[in-house]
Amino acid sequence: MSIVVLIPTFRPDERLPRYVSELKKGGLETIILVDDGSGENYHRYFKLCEEEYGVVVLRHETNMGKGCALRTGFAWILSHSPESNGVITADCDGQHKALDVLRVRDALEDPSELILGCRDFSGEGIPKKSRYGNLLTVKIFHFLTRRHVTDTQTGLRGIGRNLLPAMIELPGDRYEYEMEMLVYAVFKDIRIREIPIETIYEEKNKKTHFRPFLDSVKIYGYLLNGVIRYR
Repeated sequence: MSIVVLIPTFRPDERLPRYVSELKKGGLETIILVDDGSGENYHRYFKLCEEEYGVVVLRHETNMGKGCALRTGFAWILSHSPESNGVITADCDGQHKALDVLRVRDALEDPSELILGCRDFSGEGIPKKSRYGNLLTVKIFHFLTRRHVTDTQTGLRGIGRNLLPAMIELPGDRYEYEMEMLVYAVFKDIRIREIPIETIYEEKNKKTHFRPFLDSVKIYGYLLNGVIRYR
């Protein structure tokens, strides 16, 4: 079974080549990086990944957001990787261990299924804003959809190939896109399975590109609008 790994990437650091190396060692052959307008100062990381590990690099000239980067990757997979059974989306900021990516790969067998790599926010060392933000979002999501999802904002997802045409059509340019994907899956009766993964917050997540207020407002807006749209 062939699985593609898709990593939307904005202004990476030296962790990116190390991460790609770990994924390759785990047997993940096809890896796509979407350079979401990182700029010339970051090209060396992408070049190293291309030359050393044979990854595919797709580029946005300007920063368009995570949702746009994911759709760019999905479109490439449909056009250039006809043998793949699905795609795993992962973040480049150190939150997803290669072993957890492999666990999601092993779980993704059905091309019409959505796999969520879900973090446990009850342990030690979780930033308070992340712990309580996730708890609030989970409760609101359950209230509006009547479906319990442990980690609504996880970026580690396994998406069956049959879902990709619909995923390309979903709205949302930044982090709200991942919420839109979940709402769509719930109301279209797509099977969702959760796989527990390690919860990692390096340096208390200081290097995240998530904008707490603006992106949270958009996420909740897309959640409400999605419920209205798909119900």
